Amino acid sequence: MHCYLTTNNMETEKLKLTPNKAKQALREKISKFLVDNFDEVQEIYKDLEPKEKVKVYCSLLPFGMAKAKPEPDMNLDRLTDEELDEIMERLKEIVHKQLEQAP
Repeated sequence: MHCYLTTNNMETEKLKLTPNKAKQALREKISKFLVDNFDEVQEIYKDLEPKEKVKVYCSLLPFGMAKAKPEPDMNLDRLTDEELDEIMERLKEIVHKQLEQAP
């Protein structure tokens, strides 16, 4: 696959890159753009309406927080009745402790 990257002076360079390397190069350019223009965006943010500020803030959250890993799928059909009973008992204990600690 051939990918094209545009340089700062808008010349097009023909580079033979794998899709992963092309994505990495694009991420680096975007990251550089974001860093280089952060102060300007921050100034513009100050002039936004409250609803727009919330939208911008929420759109930036994923970049500032680590992505949560999905919980592994649990197939309860694979567990024995004894294992299911043990899980239920542990859950009951946890709920009971939480209820005791509640104000």
